[in-house]
Amino acid sequence: MSQENKNPLCTSLNCGKCNSCLPSAPWLMDSGASKHFTMNMSEFSSYESIPANSKNKVITTNGETFIEGKGTVFLKHEVERNSQVIEQRTMHLSPVYYIPGLSS
Repeated sequence: MSQENKNPLCTSLNCGKCNSCLPSAPWLMDSGASKHFTMNMSEFSSYESIPANSKNKVITTNGETFIEGKGTVFLKHEVERNSQVIEQRTMHLSPVYYIPGLSS
């Protein structure tokens, strides 16, 4: 699943180095994404459930499911230049939506 990032400045959280510092499945960063999702409740540093009457239906490759909640996720990754780690960064994403039926 993970691929080595050939970019001289690693900005993807799906690179081989970054996978080792994440608590669960690797994240794929897309700076153009309008919303961020996870299926892993354990990734949230803060979380709030969405009331049943306010849940949004989501269409996935596995069918229909609902956004159950939202919160904040912190992601760690390493920045490399010329195959050398030049710094470690922590990113703050909020809101991140929790969809238990989401698959990678």
